[in-house]
This record gives sequence, structure tokens and C-alpha cells, in this order.
Amino acid sequence: MKIGVFVPKTAPSAGGGHSFQSEILRGLSVADPSQHQFVELTPEGVASNYGSHPTVQNRTNTPLNLEAARLNLDVVWHLSPLLFQFTQIPFIYTVWDLQHRLQPFFPEVSVTGWTWESRDSHYRTILPRAARIVTGTRQGKNEISAFYGISESNIKVIPFPAPCFENDATAIEPQIKSFLSKNPRYLFYPAQFWPHKNHANLLQAYQLLAANHPNPPALVLTGSDKGNLGYIQSLATKLGISDSVYFAGFVSRASLKCLYTNATALVFPSFFGPDNIPPLEAFALGCPVAAAEVPGAKEQLGEATLFFDPTDPSDIAHCISRIIDDEQLACSLRQKGLQTAERLSVENYIGKVTQMLDEFSPIRRCWQNGYTHP
Repeated sequence: MKIGVFVPKTAPSAGGGHSFQSEILRGLSVADPSQHQFVELTPEGVASNYGSHPTVQNRTNTPLNLEAARLNLDVVWHLSPLLFQFTQIPFIYTVWDLQHRLQPFFPEVSVTGWTWESRDSHYRTILPRAARIVTGTRQGKNEISAFYGISESNIKVIPFPAPCFENDATAIEPQIKSFLSKNPRYLFYPAQFWPHKNHANLLQAYQLLAANHPNPPALVLTGSDKGNLGYIQSLATKLGISDSVYFAGFVSRASLKCLYTNATALVFPSFFGPDNIPPLEAFALGCPVAAAEVPGAKEQLGEATLFFDPTDPSDIAHCISRIIDDEQLACSLRQKGLQTAERLSVENYIGKVTQMLDEFSPIRRCWQNGYTHP
């Protein structure tokens, strides 16, 4: 089959979504063309004007539908759950999370930006009409089925791939080099400053760690400001730990790789799941991981991670202490992480996508493009 892969162009500062899309496109670029042909489609290539938030267009004359007809595509795969246009040919839709249904009290999924009503309308309109829905965990599959009444047979679980950091041409920022020269031990948390990223409880945990540990590592926080940075910085000052917390801002991919590689541990307290990218990046680069035990996290991350209660700073601090104080445990986590990353390669991901397409192909061959009922 000939598959159009619809990918909204995102900046690296967009975070995990950008990393996920980039890794899938890298995998598709080396996929076996004898099985299925993949064609990248971008909003810029098929439409001239998009808003800043997801848009559903239920019209047969959408730019994407016209482009699909011109290219004689069999299927369109929406790699991102964001910008969307209907097509007359079948489409595959990717779901990252449905946290607006599980945790609607967070402002970033309810009252600001992409509001709760807009999100829910988006998914409620699209999901029932998808030929297949791809998500990363069984937990995600269960949520899609429960919230929107989708047949489980139309939902395919394909675990997120661990991102690859090879052949990166970007440079390490001077301030990162300077920090690393002065701080050989540090904890790392790369996350945009949304409320759900749970920086607040992490800072509370770090205060406990610093008060009870003779030589605590520093704490490095990277990521773009999504409205919560000022609050978190003021909280660090209030807790008396601002001298030990380094707010690095958005950093290049080369700096990100360097920070993972040299970190004592990744601490990932985000309340959202079930799929997250930073722990997979840490696995791939041999960085021990401590993460929030949210629904689906153990399924995604398995035994390569120490889990903590994200609402309990003392539990977060205890989990960090175990890694700091037990080098054998840290080495075991590194090794298990590397093994998990190898298993979750993008080649395996594309292989499972290919299997899904193979299964759908006998159905899709039953009608040609342009079919209309007489």
C-alpha cells in the first residue's frame, strides 16, 4: 500500500512530541519499500493556513484529501494527534494520551490553550471514524476504548521507540559545558514547565534530600516555559535550594545527550502518562531512571525504573537516595535501561506498523480510490 504520513512540523522546543515524530520519520526513511511505500505529508505542503491549535475539518475537499487523491494514496497515517483533516480514504490515528479525561483539573488541559471542550470534541469526532488507532500501551488502549467507546480490535498497541541520538550535528551550549565542569554529580529532569510536570513536588523532595544527605547532587531542570517557570523558580527560592537548582532553559539535542550521559539519575515526576519519552531517552544513553508510578508507567518502563508516588516528596527523595547511595543498583538500572532501549528500537516499531498495514491491506484492496455509490 501507499501510505501518506501526515506530520505537523514542530520545533525541538515542543518536547517529547517532536522527539517521537522525528524518531518515527527516521525509521520510515530506512523502511523496506518493497512492503509499503511511505510518503511524508506536512501541513505546509497540503494547506496554506493553520491555526495554533488542532482543527477538525469534516469536508471532502480538505487540502489533505485533495493531496491524497493526487498522490493516489491508500491510507493516511496521522503521526501526531494534533492538526487533523479528514480524507475520503481510510486513516490511521495516533493517540499519545487522554489526560484531559483522567486529570481535567490541570489548567493546561482544561481552561488554557487547547481547552477541555475542544480536546474532547476533537477526539470524539475523529476516533470513531479511524480505520486503526495506534497507542503505546495497553493502559492507553483501555482508556481509548472506555472514554470513546472504540472497538478494541481497531486499537493497536505499539510501544513508543527509544529515541536515537546518533549523528547529531548541534553543538553543546557554553553554559552547559561550564555547568558540567563545576558539577560532576547532578540529577536531571528535562520537561517543559507545565503544571502537570510536577516540578513543585520534585523541589520539595530535593529540599528533603539536601537536608538529609551529606553530599547531595545538584538538580538540573531544562525545558521551555509554558507558564509555570516563574512559579517554580520562586518556589526554589522559598525552599532555600535555589543555589543548588540550575534552570538551564531549552537546550540543544547535543546538550540534552550530554546531560543524560553524565547525570547521576533522571528523575521523572510527571503526573501524565501512560507514555513518556524522557525515560526512554535516558535508557538509550545509560542513565538510571526514577519515575512517577502513574497508570501505565510500569507497563512502559518495566524493571529498568525505580518508581515513586509523585504526590509524596518523601517517597521521591527516598527513591533518589537509593540510586545515589547504591552504585550496584545504579549500574543495574543502567544495564536494564540499555536492554529496554534496544528492545524498543524504531526498527521494531516500524515492523509492528508494517504488520498492522499487512493486516489491513486485504480490506483496503476491496475498493479503489474515488469510489462512489451509484
